[in-house]
Amino acid sequence: MDEEGRDITWNDLSEPRDAELACWVFWHMCPGIGPRSFHRLLTEFGTAAAAANAAARGAKRPAFVSYEGWRLASSTPDAAGAGQREMELASRHGARVVALPNREYPPLLRRIYDPPVVLYVMGKAPLTAAPWVAVVGSRSATSYGTGAARYLARQLATAGAGVVSGMARGIDSAAHRGAIEAKGVTIGVIGAGLGYQMTARLQCLAREVMQSGCLVSPFNMRYPASRGTFPARNRVISGMSHACV
Repeated sequence: MDEEGRDITWNDLSEPRDAELACWVFWHMCPGIGPRSFHRLLTEFGTAAAAANAAARGAKRPAFVSYEGWRLASSTPDAAGAGQREMELASRHGARVVALPNREYPPLLRRIYDPPVVLYVMGKAPLTAAPWVAVVGSRSATSYGTGAARYLARQLATAGAGVVSGMARGIDSAAHRGAIEAKGVTIGVIGAGLGYQMTARLQCLAREVMQSGCLVSPFNMRYPASRGTFPARNRVISGMSHACV
C-alpha cells in the first residue's frame, strides 16, 4: 500500500532501477509467483526489495504466495544479487530486461489482465514504435498457407506495420520471413528463455529476425520450452498486437 493506505496499481509504479529492478527479476524467477502474486507483494510490502528482505528475515508466508516461491525467497539472503546475476546472464546473451513500468514495455501488453512483470528482449527494434499485427497459425500448414502468410506479412511490412509471430514452423516462420523480405520489422516471441538452447532451425530464423527486429520472451533466460510455456507466449503475441490474423 502507499502512504495513504491505498492499494498500489500498475499505473502507480515508477520504473524500478538498480537493486529494486534486480528484485523484480528475482521474484519473476521464483516458482509460482505470477503477475497477480507479485502485484499483491508490492501492495503488501511496498517494494520488491522489501518483500524479499521480509522473506529472508523469516517472515510468515502470505497466503497468496506459493510455498515454493516463498521458500526460495526465504533461503536467498541476497535477492538483489540473484536478480543481478540473471540480468548479467541476459546481457552476456545480448538481451536486456524490460520491466512492466519501463517506457519500452509494449503499451498494449501493459493493459491486458495480468501482464508479464518483466520481458527479456534481444535486439534493437523498439517495442513501441510500429502498429503491430500478429500473423500466426498452424505448424503443419500447407504450402498454400505458408505462401499466403508470407505474402500477407510482406504486404503488412511494406505498409509500415510490424509483424509479430511465434517463431514456430509453418505459418509463424513464413510470416517472419515475409516481413524480412520487405525489409520490415518483425518480432519473434519465444516460448522459452532466450538463453535456452535453440534448435538449429530456430537459431537460423532468430538470426534473420534479429537483422531488423528482435526476440522477446516472458521467461527467465534458461527457462525450458514445454507445452505449458506456449499459452504464455501466445498471450504476449496477442497482447502486444493491434490486430491478429
